[in-house]
Amino acid sequence: DVSGKGVPASLLMAFLRASLRAAIRTGYAPNVGMAKVNVLLWETIEPHQFVTAFYGMLDATNRTLAFVNAGHNPPLILDRADAARFIERGGLPLGFFKDTRYYEYYLPIESGQILLLYTDGATEAQSPSGEEYGRDRLTAAVRNCRDRSAREMIDFIYNDIFDWSGGRGATDDVTFIVIKAL
Repeated sequence: DVSGKGVPASLLMAFLRASLRAAIRTGYAPNVGMAKVNVLLWETIEPHQFVTAFYGMLDATNRTLAFVNAGHNPPLILDRADAARFIERGGLPLGFFKDTRYYEYYLPIESGQILLLYTDGATEAQSPSGEEYGRDRLTAAVRNCRDRSAREMIDFIYNDIFDWSGGRGATDDVTFIVIKAL
């Protein structure tokens, strides 16, 4: 998720994607790749710009997610018993400081779990009275649609935010990634 809107934000996102892909293809570990991308951004962007990013590698065989979180919203995990928790691990957004270190974390993925990645446009969407959608409503929406396919879950959550906002939708971009461990 990039700071700002319009063409400058789009260009920054394109730069981030290209830089991260180059780091991945070079074979850097996720935390090293993120640190290298951070330096490139720090050297390139304006002082008021930054990027939050979540970079994960899912190992389906070993049922593990290795990830680095650079200031992005904490992922939501919903387990088989409907217990929810946010994974509050990570570092600073990209581009703030040249020498920021990023750490790689490992998350075991168990059967029946749902992992939701999202941008802040989802949780910051406002009702007509100005109340934010927030994490609790996001968690409730995921619980309410957990038996649907990942694609249908995304549609359900989008629609819930749209209804919550009185039909206005979010004022910032809303992106979801759903991973269901079957």
